[in-house]
Parts: sequence; structure tokens; C-alpha cells
Amino acid sequence: MGPDRIPSSGRVGWDLRHHLRGGYRLSRGDLVADTRDWDWADIDDKRLVWAAKGCLWAGVARKNGIEQIRLLHDFNGMRFEALPAPYEGGQPVRLKPSPPTSVGPITRKAPRWPKRKKANRSKVHPEADY
Repeated sequence: MGPDRIPSSGRVGWDLRHHLRGGYRLSRGDLVADTRDWDWADIDDKRLVWAAKGCLWAGVARKNGIEQIRLLHDFNGMRFEALPAPYEGGQPVRLKPSPPTSVGPITRKAPRWPKRKKANRSKVHPEADY
């Protein structure tokens, strides 16, 4: 995949790449950020957002690295809980079978081409004798 250029004031030139075998690489020339723990990363407007170790983080890419790093949310305390969808009312949805309909043989009709308009000959004048 091609790199995503991180927009910022001053054109710092960081590239974010996702590798097909997994993992992310954030680099600027010879500088490479430590992204070993990153499970996901993307660019959100002018900030870099990434997920690592069950937390969602955001920061701003500057010339020497990622600055203004802040934790957006820690998801580690959350556990999966299977809940029925509200439209199910807590009960499994049972679909009623539709009554069979008798359909005759299927035939394919020839395409209908639009009728060609005939020329308006009322405005055609017979040629005068020369």
C-alpha cells in the first residue's frame, strides 16, 4: 500500500505505511518511530491516531517525532457481553415462510428498439427546374 502523508504545519514529511504482513511503519527519512505495539493507525485530519495495548492514542507529528501524545480511551477494562438486538425483543427472530407462487415458464423477450421518427417531408420543396 502507498504511504499516507501526515499533514501538518511546516511540512514535516512523515509517512505512515501499513504492511501486508501486519504492522505499521511511521518514518521520516532516517527517523523511524517505534510502532511495534501498534494494532492499528490512521491519520485523522492533522493528527495521528493509533491503538496499542488496548488503548486509543492520538498525537501530532512534528519534525523530531510525535508530540502532544494523549490517551483518548483505555479499553482494557471492557469485556464482551452478548446482548440481543433491540429489534429482536430478546427473542430469536423466526421468519415466516412465504407462500409459494406459481410462475409460468420464463421467456426472454426481444429488446424493443425505439421507433425511428420519420422525416418531416412537409417542409421539403420540390426542386425547381434549372
